[in-house]
Parts: sequence; structure tokens; C-alpha cells
Amino acid sequence: MIATVCSAATFADLSALMTRVGAAAAIAGAMGLCACAGTVKSGRPIYPEDWPAIAEVAPGARCPDLSGTYQALSDEAPPLVYAGQPPHKMMLLVPYGGPVPIPMLGRRVLTWHLAGMRAELRGSSIKAGISYEDYQAQWDALARFAALVEAAAAHPDGSADNGLVKVQWQYEGVIEVDAELRDQTIVSFRLKKYPRGAWWQTYQNASYECRDGGLVIWSYFLPPDVENPAGLSENHSTATFYRAVDGSLVMLEESPGSITTEYTSPFQKWWRWQTRSE
Repeated sequence: MIATVCSAATFADLSALMTRVGAAAAIAGAMGLCACAGTVKSGRPIYPEDWPAIAEVAPGARCPDLSGTYQALSDEAPPLVYAGQPPHKMMLLVPYGGPVPIPMLGRRVLTWHLAGMRAELRGSSIKAGISYEDYQAQWDALARFAALVEAAAAHPDGSADNGLVKVQWQYEGVIEVDAELRDQTIVSFRLKKYPRGAWWQTYQNASYECRDGGLVIWSYFLPPDVENPAGLSENHSTATFYRAVDGSLVMLEESPGSITTEYTSPFQKWWRWQTRSE
């Protein structure tokens, strides 16, 4: 289930509250504000019946091995069909009104969701494990690759190359990712598994964890234009990756609840990236 949280404006209010009344009181006040604001939420969508089944993880493993080469751009999004309650608004944690209309969806560039970019840690090398300058350079490289991939996909020639992403499981749980377009590497990065412990370990930049047979990455990203009529500069989500039995990569996107429908973040979604030969 998606956690109920506030908008960016509420986070600013929360910071001010923390200064005046302390963290515990501020968080309680923010939760009350969220509950009263008409938070938009959804349940987990049904896994598309025409997709290959999700593969079991290897015996003794806690995470799926995502190693492979994939199309950089996802398949078209499947219909958003929910087993439980469809997207709806909450008031004091009680649903009200009719279902929220299902939004238009674009296609997703894989590297955004693999990168583990944690924008709230920018400029804090102790927490993020990366300097502000290095963070910005990585963000710019990811944005450049995504823009090139999306431009190629929009090309009138449907055979235009839209890039590939190579994922390789390395020693001690390190995951290496290289993204290429027309035989040129545009962006590379590594992900590390951080053990649960101190908060600064759990929430480091470019990190992942294993949970219920999936590999979980929390990332900021630039949403496709069709999903972002408000022109937000960035959004964030939790991505749980699985391997399908045919080798393709599937992902369940879970984002915080929202007090706006100007971006589709409140809606949990499935995505799929096909395998690709090099």
C-alpha cells in the first residue's frame, strides 16, 4: 500500500513546524494536514494477463539477478486495472467521492528507475555518499540519455534505435549499469546494497534493497510529458524490479499519495522492458 504523504508545499511547512515545535509534533501535524487535504491513492494494479509470469528468485537468493541487456524504453503501459479499490480520494483516511479518472501514461526510460537518485540528499555528502557536483553531473547525464531515447522513439522511422541498457550483477552485490545509444555509452553508474541500520545507510544515494523476492530502488526522475501536464521538474517513486520468465524486466512503480492529480504519482503502475541483443 502506498504511504500517505503530503505535497512539496507541505514538506516546506513541515520543516518550519519542526523548527518551532519539534519533529514529533510537526510530523503529527503534517499527517493531520494530509489526511484532511483529500489525498489521492490507489491500490496495487492487476499484473497484466498477457505478460509472461514473474520468475522465482534463485534458491537461497533474496534478490532477483537483473543481469541482461534491455531496451532503454519500456513497452506501452498496460491498462490500469485494480484488484481492490481503484484510485480514489481520502478524507481523514476515509474514501469519498467517485473513482479518480485513470490518467494517460507515456513510456518510461529504464535508467531513471535504476539509478537510485535521491534528490532530497543533494549537497549532503555524508547522507548521499556523493558530492553535489557529482550528483548534478549524474543527473544531467541521465536526463541527456532520456531525452535522446525519447527523441529517437518519436522519430517518424519506427526502426530508429532507441538505446539499450546493460545490467550486470558484480561482486558483493554491486550492480553495474551502462546505457548506450548507437554504440556510444551515454551514462554509467553503480548500485550498492546497503544493510538496514542507521538511517544514513538505508537511504544512501544509488542504493537498493531486497524485499519479498523483488529488488527495490527509490529514485527521483523526470516524468514523460504526457504524464506531467503541470510541468513538474522531477518526481520520485519506489520501483520494485522482477525478472519475467522470458528474461524481460518488469517493475511495479509505487509513489507517495498526492493531493493533486496533475501528475500520475498516486497511481501504482506496472512497466516492462524487453530484452535486447547487443
